[in-house]
Amino acid sequence: METEPSETPHTPLGYMPQLDGLRALAVAAVIAQHFRVLVGGAGFGVHLFFVLSGFLITRILLVERENVSTLGITRVRAFRQFYLRRMLRIFPLYYFVVLTGIALNVSSAREYAPWLLTYTLNLKMAAQGTVADTFTHFWSLAIEEQYYLVWPWVILLLPRRRLATAALITAAIAPLFRLYLALTGQFGGPGYLWAYVGTPTALDSLGIGSLIAILMSRESSAQILRRSMEWVVPVIAFVLVVVLEVTPHGIIHHVFLDTAAAVFFGWLIYTASRGFTGITGKILAAAPLVFIGRISYGIYVYHPYVPHVTSRLARRFGIVLPIEGWIATLFYISLTVAVATVSWYAFERPINQLKKKFPYATTASAEGTLKPQAESQPEESREVS
Repeated sequence: METEPSETPHTPLGYMPQLDGLRALAVAAVIAQHFRVLVGGAGFGVHLFFVLSGFLITRILLVERENVSTLGITRVRAFRQFYLRRMLRIFPLYYFVVLTGIALNVSSAREYAPWLLTYTLNLKMAAQGTVADTFTHFWSLAIEEQYYLVWPWVILLLPRRRLATAALITAAIAPLFRLYLALTGQFGGPGYLWAYVGTPTALDSLGIGSLIAILMSRESSAQILRRSMEWVVPVIAFVLVVVLEVTPHGIIHHVFLDTAAAVFFGWLIYTASRGFTGITGKILAAAPLVFIGRISYGIYVYHPYVPHVTSRLARRFGIVLPIEGWIATLFYISLTVAVATVSWYAFERPINQLKKKFPYATTASAEGTLKPQAESQPEESREVS
């Protein structure tokens, strides 16, 4: 759990390879469950993505907030740059897959088209109590886009002294929402999906990631956070996760497991952003893991389609491909990584580079001053994919 001892109130928005390593672990957990390599894990993987999203997006917005007050950058420009850059990173691949699915009449694509096109699939699934087949995994992307609609306004418009409180309130909404669902019997009823894909139930992960970024940006709270993260927070959070995971699935389990996991993931992200040392740091910064993290968005988006499309094409040539078993699983996972790699270099990365036309004005230096953003650093690792 050791990290380099340096800590500054204004952390640079530089490249943090260990966060790409965490992205790789998160998408691996999702893939492992969806391909039935492991039982469980997808939920934890998605919530690790949520915490990471809250952390990175809030860091970016805090720097833009400082630009507004220090350099005279207008809030209109700050909002514009943020949303344009998010659209360039998220929309092209998402809408490419959605529109292709609709055109080819991929399972459930046309049925759920209005909700897929408006990033509201999670709300539709929760309301009707059934999943969207091939597009089910898009529920998490819908939640993130809904969060992006609201959270920049909070960071850029609220008084600075209120930001930590806003993040805490945001994080508290999730367990309170799950408590309401538990007390009204929704976990075993028709509204059970609200507890898993409803927007409120993901706010603890997003809020905790955002809170850590806010606390790191202040000199006084950064020191308190550093001491807490040395062992108190990770040990307590890890014990709670283990205890809640092995206990019978009662109200306490349903209400607090995701929150405890989000706190532990917050420690992982905080520590990785400062740099794990030793063997942990070397593993998270290893080139293969970093690369998987870099293309993790594509892996996440494509992975349910690879078996479906591949088997569909094979049948046209009279070939029946197995869909279960270790050989089939390894084949489809490998093919998913290959497809995501091609997508990254041929499609996503060229579009992602257009963000240079809409740069953030500056980044905060380690001394608390402002300096021009280094465009040579990988864009995809300064912002969440």
